[in-house]
Amino acid sequence: MRARYHLGHHGLVTKARLVLLCTVAAIACGGPSRQPHETHEHGAADPLAAETAAFERARPVFVARCSRCHSKDDTNARPISLEHFDMTSYPFGGHHAGEIAGEIREVLGIGGGKPTMPKDAPGTVAGDELARVAAWADAWDRADKAGAHGEHHHGGEHHHH
Repeated sequence: MRARYHLGHHGLVTKARLVLLCTVAAIACGGPSRQPHETHEHGAADPLAAETAAFERARPVFVARCSRCHSKDDTNARPISLEHFDMTSYPFGGHHAGEIAGEIREVLGIGGGKPTMPKDAPGTVAGDELARVAAWADAWDRADKAGAHGEHHHGGEHHHH
């Protein structure tokens, strides 16, 4: 017996007709894209698109581990934390925005240093979470090197304690 699917007021259709209908609809809409990313003259994937995709994968980590101190949406955020790193929206703000990937690598201990963040539980960003943040930082650096972030305006020399 053939499987049948109800398609609203158009009545019943067989599975074969449904597959044919979906195929025709996909073709009419342009079908699947052969190139998932725009490319530049050297054939490399668009670095800003790659950065954005990496950010979307890392976003849950930033929200869970960083936003309580670094987002204006959280009542625990202090002005000094927001001045350094403001993740209320993307791209991130704050006076470390121009070197944010390196700063995040440093405070999370990516690359072997001692993690100093999150402030209330340093070193708890680990495993898959840390890998997603590291992948975003690498993508941010590639996009920055390609000029996707424009000019950086650094907030001057200072040290964190």
